[in-house]
Order: sequence, then structure tokens, then C-alpha cells
Amino acid sequence: MSKNKTVKPTVHRCINCGVGFGTLRQRNSHYNHCILEEDDANVPLQNYTVGEFNRQVARGNITPHQLHFGLAYNAQLRDPGPISQQHPPADVPTEEDTPADFNVFEGVDEDEMPPPLQRDDDADSSDDEDFGEDDSQPECEEEDMNLDADSFISESALPSMFNDASMLYESRKAKVPSDDSKPRCRKQLPGELSYTFIALGHLVELCNKHGGSKTMFDDIVKYIFGWTKKKPDIFKSTPGMPKYTREFVIETLEEEFQSTDMKPVRHDVRLHDGRIVTLPVFDWAAQARDLLDEPFVQEHISSGIDKNTFRPIVAPEIHENDPNAIIGDKHTGYLYQKAIDLHCPSDPNVDPELVRPLPIIIHIDKSHADLFGNLCLTPIQWSFAMIDNDAQYNIKAWRVMAYIPNLSAGKGIDGKKTNSGAMNRRYFHQCLSVAMSSFQQHYDKGGIWWINPAGQYVLLKPILLMSIGDTVGQNELVNHFNNYRANCLAKDCRCSQKDIITWPCQCWWPLWQEINQCSHPSEVFRLYDECGLVSLEHLSRAMGDEEYAASISKDPFDTVWQHLPLADEFLGMVGMTPQEFLHVGGSGLYKHCLVAIREIVGPNQSNSLVKGQINKVFIDVKFGLEHNSERDISRMSNRKGFFNHASLTSEEVRGNFFAMVVLMHTTYGASLFEPCFRMRNINFIQARTTCLMLLAWERFYLDPQRRKDIEASFKATQRLQKRIYKL
Repeated sequence: MSKNKTVKPTVHRCINCGVGFGTLRQRNSHYNHCILEEDDANVPLQNYTVGEFNRQVARGNITPHQLHFGLAYNAQLRDPGPISQQHPPADVPTEEDTPADFNVFEGVDEDEMPPPLQRDDDADSSDDEDFGEDDSQPECEEEDMNLDADSFISESALPSMFNDASMLYESRKAKVPSDDSKPRCRKQLPGELSYTFIALGHLVELCNKHGGSKTMFDDIVKYIFGWTKKKPDIFKSTPGMPKYTREFVIETLEEEFQSTDMKPVRHDVRLHDGRIVTLPVFDWAAQARDLLDEPFVQEHISSGIDKNTFRPIVAPEIHENDPNAIIGDKHTGYLYQKAIDLHCPSDPNVDPELVRPLPIIIHIDKSHADLFGNLCLTPIQWSFAMIDNDAQYNIKAWRVMAYIPNLSAGKGIDGKKTNSGAMNRRYFHQCLSVAMSSFQQHYDKGGIWWINPAGQYVLLKPILLMSIGDTVGQNELVNHFNNYRANCLAKDCRCSQKDIITWPCQCWWPLWQEINQCSHPSEVFRLYDECGLVSLEHLSRAMGDEEYAASISKDPFDTVWQHLPLADEFLGMVGMTPQEFLHVGGSGLYKHCLVAIREIVGPNQSNSLVKGQINKVFIDVKFGLEHNSERDISRMSNRKGFFNHASLTSEEVRGNFFAMVVLMHTTYGASLFEPCFRMRNINFIQARTTCLMLLAWERFYLDPQRRKDIEASFKATQRLQKRIYKL
């Protein structure tokens, strides 16, 4: 570059006054102090809804940085009344009586002002850095700036999905259900039951235990009472007794045990292609009360939860700032306390024992599949988030919210390849909205009433904390493409397939301290954007831009999650669907590592002698591990050879991988593997260590750990990824 050639500095000008700045950060800080032109001073305060405000900004009729629009808009977001009747508060200052140094974000330093949601690659790292050689601003040529109205939306207006959710949460936070929904009394066991119904109830239990059909009960009852008529000495019977059928016995027991509200209600759903499917939906309030009255649940409330308030015992500011705090159970995470602050009243006059949060976790996964995949069903199960992890393994801690039938039945050959993946996901979410209707209805009413053991009425605020399931199911819940050709393989981030295998990682999860330092929601969205994650900002943009939706591998259509009390107000359901390790490990990492080592020993059918020796010694390794005193060992299988994973379950693949690592650490096993690795110029010791580190990482991932250890594990995880990729 010639020394005489001068480079024009980039000028960032204010929209209102036209003052130029050297960095975007300096310009954005100036926006909060900038006063409108005198021509705009007499513009009255306007009243806009969220959608209308964004449309006016997109058309260029509104500058979001103008004071009278911004204050009216912020006031609407915080007013729980109807949008059509919302107006700015009377005490909001107007343009005329606003001093020149007025700051919308009062009490916040200039350096901490909310930056725009866009990435600023040209901005200087420090706001105090001089723009020129001296302290004065250099003279810059006046140049026309092509200002796009859409850039104003990304810099000042929050995502529409976030605004809609904020208004929904605020309107339901202080709402109280009517007294008509209160239960009349706490459920009690009946005083006495006749021996006839005790015996018949026992018979129902026996029939269900042995998988008997519905008519089996009726046939047994007919058999018993039929023989009593012929020979009364066998079974004593009373003349004129009712006809005991399975339905009659169950209905009588329901009335005695006050459980008639536990029956599901059938809902017919007409899909877009005209088909009608029937969904049995259970009353969520009745099941929640029944589950809270379960002694097993009360005994297994987590030790870190106050049983009288369902809130964490340790204050969140103490727990989150303690580097030695144990992160393991659900209440130790950031979202548990965040959900309480978001959906429960914070008035100091509210008794925390009489107004409690009720966070739940849901599990959605297909089951009951036959050989061809037609006889499958999708139960939506749920449990309380305040119970400990051990109790979640017991069926007593779970209830069913609804059942979604097989939506592929009756469509072409084996019900497959008839509709696109996007249409199938649309059908699924159409049924999911009906399946979650009972939960949504009670949330819209303000919660549910429950009578605690002390006889007091307690208001429970429902909260959806997280959803657990396999990777395919989690992708369906957030409208993510279930296709290996998708641009973004992971639902949580915007990394392409090329970015995933690059180091360091292009995306990462921010720490709680980083989120807590943000003084405005726009700063949080910018933080998630810089971390490469998918937030409501990107999902809102995808709703109106199909091309952008395809770039992040999302389907742009509404879901039921936008109407439910979600724990994460910034990421939505994307941040509440944790990754599972059964398929990621057993059907993913472990399986591919076994395949890679098999190809190193001998591609395809080559080197069958060494493979046969490994299969033979695997029998002894399997026998020794199964007869070991350690019980926490996955099941192993030597069907069709050690390296043949085609007919193995995910747990068996993990068990075989563990056995292979054990074999590689023996003298005989090393003598079998090491020559094969040496022939391909691969360090056997490094490969063996990589496999061992993968097993150790899984153990670290599943066990409770200290906060500082989890924070320090990010770099170690990246090194392990790089080692696996090289293998």
C-alpha cells in the first residue's frame, strides 16, 4: 500500500441528528440520549400493537429510536390490560418536558447500554480508543448512507415471539383461577368396601397383571356366578345381585375413590389432508392433584427443595455465584429459579406456602412399535421437576397427559414416503396442540387449586421446565429438520456441517454470570447471537423468511409452545430440550468408533484371522466383566461377532465398546491391535487413550459435578472432539 494513500474511516451516523461516530457502540449509546428534531416535537404519543409497530418500522414510517414511540411501546409491553386499550402511562415524559440528558435505561452506564443484535465485526475492541492520532474527531466526507429499515428492527425492537411471550407471561402471572375450580375436599380413601368389590377389584388387578383382555374379566365373573347357581356350596351368592361386569366394577370403584375426573376425554382432530384422528386427553389438573397426594412423591421431593414452597432452599444468588456448588438435579440449574421469577408473583405480601410454582418435565417418544412400524403410539408423559432423579425411574412418579396415535397409518405402503417431512411435522404439531390443551387451559385460568395435607387451599402456578426424549423427537418438537443433509445438524446452534468439525468450536453456551450482567433483553439476544445459538430472535425472523428458516434448518410455522409457560424466555423450547446420550452414544459415537477400529484392523472382510482372535477372546472378557462385583456395567453381546453392531441395541453397543477398551489395555489385546494401527501410521496408545477419554467424558456428563469443573470442561470436550475426528 502506498504511504501517500489515505484510507477513509467508516462513519456511523445517528439517524436523528446525523452526528458521526467511529464505532457502532458509540453511536448506539448516543441513541439513548439523542433528542428528536424540532419538527417531530409535536407528534403525539402513538399506540401500537407489537405486529403493527414492526410493520410501521419495516415500511420506514417509524424510527424505533424516537422517544415518543419507544416509551409508548415499552409501556404496552408492561401493561397487563388488553392491547387495544393500552396507552402510555400519564407520568411518562413527552418530548417537550424531557431534559436533554434523559436516559431511557436510567441507572445504566453508557458503556453498558444495550448494543444492537447484529454482529459488529468492524467495531473497535475498546470504546475509549482514539479514532485518529489526536483526541479530536477527524473531518469526514459527507456521504449518503443507505439505511435499511430492517436494521432498525434488529437493533432496537425485540423479537416478536419474545414480546408476545412476555405479554402472555405477565397477564397470567398475577391471574388467579375462580373459586369454582377449587376441589370440594381432599381426596380420602373410602371407609368400607364390600368384600364383593374388594374381590372383584383384586380380579381386575390380576387380569391386568397377566395381560388379560377386557372380556376375560367378564367371562371369569360369569363362570363364578354361573356355578354358584348350580351348586351354591362352591360360591355363596345373593339373589337379585347386580350383573358384575368389568365396566360396572371400575365405575363403582371410581365413585368410591373419587377418581371419576381421571377419565380421558376423546378429541377428534381433522388433519390438513382431511383425515380424522382421535386423541384421548386427560384432565391435567385432576392428575396433578392426584400425583401430589401420592405419598411416594412427597417422600422423594429433592433435598434441595423446600417441601412447603417447592422453591430451592439455597438462594439463587448464592448458588449461582458459588464455584463449588453441585450441579446435578434439576433445581440446581439456571432455568428452575428463572422460571419461578418469570411465572410466579413476586409480591412480598404473597405467602410462598399458599402460592407455589409447579414445574413439570414432559417425555415424548414413540413406543409400542411392531415389526413394520404401524402399531406405534406416542404417549405424552409428565412428572414434577422437584422430585429427585431416583424417583423418576419409578412409574408412580409419572402420569399420562395424552396419547397421539400413529399419524402414518393408512398412508401408502406401510404408511411411509407419502408426505414430506415438513408436512409430517405439521400434522404432529397439530395433534400436539390438542394433546396439551388441558395443560394450556389451566394455565390460562391462572393455575390450579390444591388442598395440602394441612387442609389449606394452595394456588399452583404450572411451569414447563423441560422436555426429555430422543434426538429425533426433540427435533420434531422445535421444528428442526430430521435430515443428515440439513445445513444445521444441531437444533441448538447455527453451525453448518463444516463448522461442526472445526476447532475451536464456533458456538458455545454462555455462563449465568454473562447473562446476569445484561441489563436489557436486547443484550441477552445479542449474547446468544454471538455465541452462535438459536434464540427467539432467529425463530421470529424465520417465521417471515422461509429462505432464512431453511438456512437454520427450521420449519416456519406456529407451535403450541408459544402459548405455554416456558421456563426459557430467550431460547424458547430450543433451550429446554436437552440432548440425550442413549442414541448419541450407543447409536452414534460408540458405534462409529467401533466401525473405525474395525476398519483399522482390516477393511471389509480382510484380516479375518485377527478379527476372529478378537471375537474369541471377547467371550472371556465378557464373562469376566459380568462376574465382576461392579454392577454398573452395560449389557454386552457377542451375537454375530464382536464388531457386528447391526443387530445390537444402543446399550449393547456401549457395553461392547467398554469391553473393547478393556481388551485394548491387556497385554494380549495390545498385541492384537497394535500391529494393525502401526501399519496405518496411527498411534495405538493415543487411540486407546481417546476411547478411554470418551467413556470418562460420559461418566462426567451423567454424574453431578461442581460448577467450576463444568465450566473448565469445555476446552477438554473440544480436545476430545478433535481426537475422535482424527481417529
